[in-house]
Amino acid sequence: MRDIKEFREKLLGAKVVDIDEVQKVIYLEDETKRVYAVNHTNEGLMVNRFPTKEEEFIELKVLVNLLLQKLDIDEDELWDLYC
Repeated sequence: MRDIKEFREKLLGAKVVDIDEVQKVIYLEDETKRVYAVNHTNEGLMVNRFPTKEEEFIELKVLVNLLLQKLDIDEDELWDLYC
């Protein structure tokens, strides 16, 4: 979580996509479909930035490739198992 000052310009004009009244969090979405959670803490307004779907996909792809490397498995071997 970071101070809202770091994201102020990015959040101005962002669309409100949800409000959690219990946790007192406002969720915003910018033009790139990135979601931000803004909540009030003892340190003031703080922002949590979530990855976009594209970033999540890339991260997952990297993790799978690293796992294949670690297990010493060739991707073609996996496709042979699948077929």
